[in-house]
Amino acid sequence: MPPSLGDEVAVAWDGGSAAARAVAAALPFLHRADRIRVLAAEVQNPSRSADPHHLAEYLGLHGVAASVHPVAAADRAVSRALVETAASLGCDLLVMGAYGHSRLREMMRGGVTQDILRAPQALPILMAH
Repeated sequence: MPPSLGDEVAVAWDGGSAAARAVAAALPFLHRADRIRVLAAEVQNPSRSADPHHLAEYLGLHGVAASVHPVAAADRAVSRALVETAASLGCDLLVMGAYGHSRLREMMRGGVTQDILRAPQALPILMAH
């Protein structure tokens, strides 16, 4: 567990409604944070809503300055890439949406939320569904 909570916050952003709800729920933390990092997995052609720069602009409208950090998953799970990137940036809180897939899909492919919940994490995580 980090010595502080909410001084440096990472926001995992995929443009989904669960991620948007997590950001809305975390706004009180974001207003008090010293630094906010928007983490986004690198994808070829992100949709407008998935563009992390749009989230940074939105947060700016709320008086919250955020920087964008692309996350390359490469040969590791997206969940691991997000947590490791947040930790390497010195973040003490990760904000993310929690989304469930069908049982069959999660059994076959897994999911970021499921992976995060299964393994102990090095930092606190605020999730919203």
